[in-house]
Amino acid sequence: MKNMENMKKKGFTLIELLAVIVVLSVIALITVPMIMNVIEKTRKEAFKDSVLGAFTTLDYYLLENDLQDIPEAGIEVKDLKLKNNSFEYGIIIKNSEGKLEAINVSDGKYCAQGEQTKLEINKGECDAEAPTVEVEVEGKKATITLRDNVGVIGYAVTEKGKEVTEWTTISETKEITKEWEAEKAGEYTAWVKDKYGKVNHEDFTIKESAFCAYKAGEFVQTFENIGNVEEFTVPCDGIYKLEVWGAQGGSAGGASGGKGGYSIGYRKFVQGSSLYIYAGAQGASSPGSGNVGNESFGRGGSASYITTKSGLLSTFNDDRASVLIVAGGGGGGYQYVGYSNKVYTNNITGGTGGGLDGGSSANKLGNLGLGGSQSSGPGGFGAAGGSLGGGGWYGGGGAGNTNVAGGGGSGYIDGVPEITDNETTYSPSTENGVQSGNGKAQITLVSIAE
Repeated sequence: MKNMENMKKKGFTLIELLAVIVVLSVIALITVPMIMNVIEKTRKEAFKDSVLGAFTTLDYYLLENDLQDIPEAGIEVKDLKLKNNSFEYGIIIKNSEGKLEAINVSDGKYCAQGEQTKLEINKGECDAEAPTVEVEVEGKKATITLRDNVGVIGYAVTEKGKEVTEWTTISETKEITKEWEAEKAGEYTAWVKDKYGKVNHEDFTIKESAFCAYKAGEFVQTFENIGNVEEFTVPCDGIYKLEVWGAQGGSAGGASGGKGGYSIGYRKFVQGSSLYIYAGAQGASSPGSGNVGNESFGRGGSASYITTKSGLLSTFNDDRASVLIVAGGGGGGYQYVGYSNKVYTNNITGGTGGGLDGGSSANKLGNLGLGGSQSSGPGGFGAAGGSLGGGGWYGGGGAGNTNVAGGGGSGYIDGVPEITDNETTYSPSTENGVQSGNGKAQITLVSIAE
């Protein structure tokens, strides 16, 4: 009985229980991290084995299909035929050394980077931040700034809408600036790539004005009469002012030749295109003899014009769309010395050139030297002068007529219709009787294309 009572009295005191709990807690603090580390290591190794399996699968794929390479953009690991494929994203590429390399391969818990024999496994998702590219344009040069928190390895510039076919490799860096110069105006895209293969881009524009050596209004070229057609090469994309002055008709004794016309118009041209210019010559003059019964004739002045093809104006009858602008030449003067009780001199001034209708001449007897119009003229289409009538879109008449001076040739501006650019309207016009002496032409750059 006594032994039974002693046994009943034996048990754990509160202090003993607390001691046991403390001991167990210490053991847990030591063993749980060890166990978790083992679990973490096991999971990491399992993920690594999955990535290595992806390498092997891709190797087999290349061998079975007799392929030497994979696309430059790489192969998506989630698309590989793997058992229990748990990858969420990432690619495998073939690097510059010809070795397979994992880029941002992740299952949402671990991230794999590197070559098959140098595979790095880190807990957490892969770096998801894309590299950045900024572009500043000045003229035809672009300053391209590339940044990435893990390292930029390449950049490229393409025309907008086109993919990169070749990357410019640079030493791995977190920020770098590159200078790039365009060979022509247009829309472009700057690309950047980081060490993990992530790509970003930014579009930019190189304006036409970057390729012009002149500012608007600075470029002016004048063409004086040299007796033939001159070629002009457009230096910049933009709007050009075209001006032509027709030549004056020749005088006859005291009879003046009609003054040439003036035409102005505007047209857009692209750099490198050609225009052809003819500046008309003043008609030959006759001094007049002063003898009774003597007639003296001044020759008509030549037209001045600009075309898009080489040739004299008269050759464009079947290709009138190639004619941009014309200023008509003035008609030649006429002198007649007569006798009616006394000697008298009849001086008749030639008709003015230019305008939509060339000026006509008339004497007191009512004989007319008709001017050319937009649809007809005594001298015919594109008459260049040289007879009594002035040259023009249609030449004036008068050659062979008695007691009459020559009519002026008509101008033409249908090839330079009104245009509006950047809220500015450019309108053509033509007028009669402006130019004395030889004709001329002038081309002025008034607005550079943006």
